[in-house]
Amino acid sequence: MIKYILSIAMLLLPISLWAGEPPATEAVQKRLQWQRVDKLSPQIVMSGVPKQEKGLLLELTPRIRNRIRQTGFILHRPPEKNYIIGSLERRDISGSNDQLLIKTKPLPPESKLIIHRPGPLLIDPLTDEKMGILSFYIGRLKTQYNTEAGTVAVITDSKQAVIAGDLLMPAPTVEPQLKIHKDAATKMEGRILRIENDQDGAGSSQLFIVGLGRRDWATMGLMLPIYKATQKILDPISKEMVTLPPKTIGHGVLVRIGERASIGFLVDSTHPVQRGDRMATTPK
Repeated sequence: MIKYILSIAMLLLPISLWAGEPPATEAVQKRLQWQRVDKLSPQIVMSGVPKQEKGLLLELTPRIRNRIRQTGFILHRPPEKNYIIGSLERRDISGSNDQLLIKTKPLPPESKLIIHRPGPLLIDPLTDEKMGILSFYIGRLKTQYNTEAGTVAVITDSKQAVIAGDLLMPAPTVEPQLKIHKDAATKMEGRILRIENDQDGAGSSQLFIVGLGRRDWATMGLMLPIYKATQKILDPISKEMVTLPPKTIGHGVLVRIGERASIGFLVDSTHPVQRGDRMATTPK
């Protein structure tokens, strides 16, 4: 009887092995996961993002897309002088559909420009090194015709009041695609330089500026953990100061890349993210 059962089992064994695809090794599964790209929208895709984080990012996609369009810029040096001379109606402030006279090289009609306003210097909180200039997004305009005094343009949308002296830069002809990924080109680490609206701490869906840029091989869409700034406590026995191990407090996605600093979107956080906290590939 036992021999009969064993013979049947041996006959069925090949069938069970070939009934489906052979199971992939853990290394193969990991490589396939990193190569797979899931579309979120025409502008945002994800690659190599763990399944548990994809759900959260899917919920945040509309906010991320909107923030990319209306976030500011990191300038490495003082901008070129393409600017708004003033309102054709001689108003102190202007808004959507108002006509402006702008200073720029002659442009074809319907050329689109971004209106921005330089803000504060970005300073590393530890080294006091100058990391760039934050320039705020104000709105957009399109040109109508050129004159000897300058180019006439109309404001197509504005986040806030437009004033004389606001600067201009060409608008991208195609909105950049944000590919959210975790594939850092090399080890990198940067300190949080500023929180949105200059707040003391940031929570989920808020923007921040970090000291990582093109010089560090930072790329648009890179998602990295954020660690609490190094903290020390007093050893009650030895009376010596002991450095606490790194603690992950959230994750951020880089959405605007500058030369030495970038703007990030805070995906999640367990504690408020503050100036001086670190964004890095690995903790120290």
